[in-house]
Formats: sequence, structure tokens, C-alpha cells
Amino acid sequence: DGGDFLSLLELVPELAVLVCRFRRHVGSFGSAKNFFNALLQQSCKDCINFGEFVAACQRHGFESSEQELTELFCLCDLDHKDQIQLRDVMFLEPDQGVREQEFLRLHQLKLGQKDHRQAFMAEVYVEEQGRNISNRHRLAARPWQAKDFEALPKVICQRNHLWMRGKMNKKAEARE
Repeated sequence: DGGDFLSLLELVPELAVLVCRFRRHVGSFGSAKNFFNALLQQSCKDCINFGEFVAACQRHGFESSEQELTELFCLCDLDHKDQIQLRDVMFLEPDQGVREQEFLRLHQLKLGQKDHRQAFMAEVYVEEQGRNISNRHRLAARPWQAKDFEALPKVICQRNHLWMRGKMNKKAEARE
């Protein structure tokens, strides 16, 4: 085509046909999200493993060999964790607008989880600093962890706030 990329059809035509068949099957559910939720019916988690994937695909009428289902599962399991989540099957969404919106929503959700984790880590670090225990104490923060904690945005803001407050106090004392 003169493009700077290769399509799956050019690389592995048999797999491209399988992916097209599977994408049509996913489309019969209305959306990739509906398809994934149908796969999760027998699971109480937000992800499914290979065995659950095979059983669910067969239960929902996708006709293929176990080798083909293995190929599809591996195609979805990009991070090789032997499980797939909704974000892993969103590329199968037939509607590009819905696909882009869902990727954005999942990305924002992931960032929210990261912010929550960072806030928790910052609270723990600040609490540890206020304990006034020896650096050699078994519960003391380890020196090799300090740089990670001190790079957290909440800790940086707090350090800057304390610095500014100290600067303002010195100015007030100098005026008196």
C-alpha cells in the first residue's frame, strides 16, 4: 500500500481470517464490552484465564479448534499474565468511536488508581517521618526507599509548603 506498516493479513493470512471471524462473533454481542461481560458470567473476577476463555467461547457458539482459541487468547494477552481483561479485548470493538471512548475511560481509570496508590504511599511516608524513631530501628524507612517516597507529588508539595512557611516565618521575624 506504500504505508509504513504491515497488516496482519500480510504477515499471517490464516490468523487474520481467524481474527476477522472472531471480531464478527464479538460484534454479535453488540460491543466488545458486552462480549467480555458475557465471558465473565461464570467468573467472579474482572479477568479470565485461558480455560475460562475457551469454555466461554464454546458456550457462546464460537466454532474453532483449541489451537485457534489459543492463538486468539495469546493475541489478547499482550502482557503475558495468562489472563485477559476488558482493555485487552477492546481492539475487537467494531465501532471505532466506542473503542476510542472505552480506551480513554480505561486509561483514566488506571490513572485514578495510580493517584490513589501514590496518595496512600505519601500518607504512609509522612506518618513514618513523624514517628521520630532511629534510622536503625526495624520499622524505620529504609534509605533506598526514601528517594522513591520523596519523588511523590504529594510529598513534594508538602515539602515546598513547609519551605515556604519557614521562609515566611523568617521574613516575619526579620521585620520585628
